[in-house]
Order: sequence, then structure tokens, then C-alpha cells
Amino acid sequence: MKKMLSISIALTALIGFAGCSQSNDTANDTSATSSEETTTLRFAHFWPATSATHKDVFAPWAKKVEEESNGRLKVEIFPSATLSKADAAYDAAAKGTIDIGSQLQGYTNGRFPLTQITELPGLSNSATQMNCMLQTLYDDGVISSEYEDTHLLFMMGTGPGGIHTIDKEIRKPEDLKGLRIRRPSAIAGDIIEAAGGTPVGLPAPDLYTSLQRGVLDGLSLPWDATGSFKLIELVNTHTNMPFYSSAIMVTMNKDKYESLPD
Repeated sequence: MKKMLSISIALTALIGFAGCSQSNDTANDTSATSSEETTTLRFAHFWPATSATHKDVFAPWAKKVEEESNGRLKVEIFPSATLSKADAAYDAAAKGTIDIGSQLQGYTNGRFPLTQITELPGLSNSATQMNCMLQTLYDDGVISSEYEDTHLLFMMGTGPGGIHTIDKEIRKPEDLKGLRIRRPSAIAGDIIEAAGGTPVGLPAPDLYTSLQRGVLDGLSLPWDATGSFKLIELVNTHTNMPFYSSAIMVTMNKDKYESLPD
């Protein structure tokens, strides 16, 4: 901010002096100073463009980055896994295939074991609480070592996930016996399996067609995701049993971040 203030004061002074002179050199210098190169950052995620995550979180964030950089940074968002698969956004950002990526840590089993402790049941009761827990653990250095190959921008969490099935009511653990239930992470999968169900690992964008084709009998998801991916059209029985939460990250290619001007 001090650097930006100093530059602003200097530009103001230059413009004032330019008013006393009609030389072409001064005009050219002013023109060169006022035109700055724009850097476009490609941001890939798997949520639909109609989802609350895209419209209420990522899009306003991208707009704020552009505004606060005075237009020097522009974030171009690619939703619906169009630029990177749902379970590969972190690696794509690390390798530089994309500049910024977002995915659930649970989509890559064993990659973020410390972070995924936050997904255990009973640790958070809301997305806000999960957000705070994740950011605090990162800021305190407890889980930061898991993200050293990228520049982590921020993390957030989902609300607790419940069970959503086609026709079958789930009132007690044994009701899951024999059912093929989509699990978002290994932790949720272990719980489903312990109850006698069959956990099936699938990213959220693949759930609609899997339900249509009878590959799944149900799924475990937070309420907002059932609407974002239109799954509410196919599942008609819901059990509010908050047995897990999911961590979400937004991270950036380290070289790209370090190449940005101050």
C-alpha cells in the first residue's frame, strides 16, 4: 500500500508538471506510465456456473482481485471441470497447466492426511466453523506442509453432509446395508462401509448420470451440493445425519504467483 501511495503521489506530481509544458517527450512519458500490462489468470473449478459456490464465492473474489489491482490482474474462471478434471485441479495448478485451481482435498486420497482430519464427524457443525478451523490450522503451521508445491490462496469447508437416496429411508446405520452410496472422501467411505454399505468414489460432476444409470443407490453430500448439481431431481429420500464435512482449497501455481509484480 505504501508503494502504491508513493507511485500515486509521484504520478500526480508528474501530471501537474506536464501542464506547464507542451513537449512531446512529456506527453509520451505520461502515456507510457498510465498504460500497464494486464495479467490474466486462468482459474479452474468443477462447480457449475449456476452454483452458489461459483456465483457467490469465486466470481466476487475474482472481481475484487481485478478491482484492487486496478485492472492489472484479471481472473478468467472456467467452471464445470472444463479446464481441469475435478480430482486433478491441485496437480494442474502445481504443474502450471492452470494458474489457479480449486478442488476437495478428499478427491485425492492420502495426499492431504493432516487436513482431512478436519472432516471427521463432530468437529464442525457448519461451513463457517469448518472455514475457521481450516484457516487456523494452516496459519498455525499445522497443515501448511501439505501445500508447499503450490501457493495456497485460501481454504473453505462445506456444511455437514447427509445421506440422500432413491426411495430407501435411512433411519439407522444398518439401513445402509447393501446400498451403493457415493462417498466424497475416504473418511466418509469408511463410515459407510462400517455400516454395511458399499462406498463408491465419484467426483460430484459424475453423480447425476451415475444415479440415472443405476450405478448408485444414493449419495452423501451437503444440501447445497444436491441443488448445485441438480441431484435433487433424482433422489427423493433424505437423512440429516451430519457424519462428515469436506475441506476445499483454492491454490495457485507457485511460479506464476512469484512472477506477479508487487
